[in-house]
Amino acid sequence: MNNTTSTVLVVDDETSIRESFKLIFTGRYNLVQAASGEGAVKQIVDHSVDVAYLDIRMPGMDGIETLKRLKEISPQTQVVMVTAVNDVQRASEAVKLGAFNYVVKPFDVNFLLDLTEKLIIRKGMLSVFGGIRSECPSPFIRGMGKVEKIAASNDWVLITGEPGVEKEWLARFIHQQSKEVKPFMVFNVNGKSAGFIESKLFGQVGGETVADIRREPGLVEEAGTIFIDNIDLLPKRLQNKLVEVTARLIGGTSEKEITFENGLKSKLLQMINIPSLRERAAGISEIIDYFFNKSKALHGGIVKEISKEAKDLFMSYSWPGNVEELSVTIDKLVLVGENPVINIDDLPLHLLISSADVIALPFEEVFTDFEKRFIKQLIEKNDGDLLKTAQMLGIQPYILETKI
Repeated sequence: MNNTTSTVLVVDDETSIRESFKLIFTGRYNLVQAASGEGAVKQIVDHSVDVAYLDIRMPGMDGIETLKRLKEISPQTQVVMVTAVNDVQRASEAVKLGAFNYVVKPFDVNFLLDLTEKLIIRKGMLSVFGGIRSECPSPFIRGMGKVEKIAASNDWVLITGEPGVEKEWLARFIHQQSKEVKPFMVFNVNGKSAGFIESKLFGQVGGETVADIRREPGLVEEAGTIFIDNIDLLPKRLQNKLVEVTARLIGGTSEKEITFENGLKSKLLQMINIPSLRERAAGISEIIDYFFNKSKALHGGIVKEISKEAKDLFMSYSWPGNVEELSVTIDKLVLVGENPVINIDDLPLHLLISSADVIALPFEEVFTDFEKRFIKQLIEKNDGDLLKTAQMLGIQPYILETKI
């Protein structure tokens, strides 16, 4: 499919890898490239990027740090990590930080093209409908009785909880339950300079000449409710300045102990702690069903159900990335699934490794099993051609035979 209005960013310090992507995508998409994390940040600022393929190992700013920066600048850009087999664990960590998926070198061209097209559609739908975060479903707030009471007031609120819990969802729900007509806005302090924070929150003066001077309003002026995530990182000077705003403030933090300036501390009248998924084991089945049904409605496609065995593994996993990790994992499985039922074999490697049946096995055995499955899938993609598969993997055919 030719879709040259969509932009794909490829970030890799190896020229040969960038050239490979160029051969695959040229003529199909608007392709931009970067040889470093720093270059990727510039490209994401200069272009509206739909999908980014990001190498996990790069000198300077590595793939993980680059991912964080890209998601801060353009949250709806769909990021896929590019990795070697021995980096799969790090790539799975990237998924918890906002990457949608990872691909293992060498690539299957048809898989890349199919994945890219699906992610472009996904990004477009998220842009239209506001993404999964557009509502706060009941499984997340059940049992938190004081939320409705807080929402009906105009009190400022501090929401605490581990990274990945539903702080923004809850803030949005509180706004929706209020009578505020001005919009709900979100700002994440993490990774941003004091000057940038001040200009975004409180506005700035623009214009090239005296005659053209104009003041650009800040988020706190335009918002009815503003959710400031990682509010504990807000410079003290800006904490004091924040006290004067008329918008309703909801702060979010992952820190257990926070010291605010007295003025801000006195205005944050309410505090809500969102427990981790590990602490909500009784309700996790309902949360899994919610995201699964949400993804099916969003993407359509082949996948219709999750097998009992796969769901049991989902429920036994600790989910260190909480709801953010859970939602992305389910969305990925629905989007790229090739069978009506999601089975255990379809789950990411880090979920399989975490299961009780695998914990007792030596790492070499787990890795060998993954390698064997990966090679067999590649052979199937190559219609049983062992020589072609060996060439793609960069090994001799006789070595390939020993691995299967």
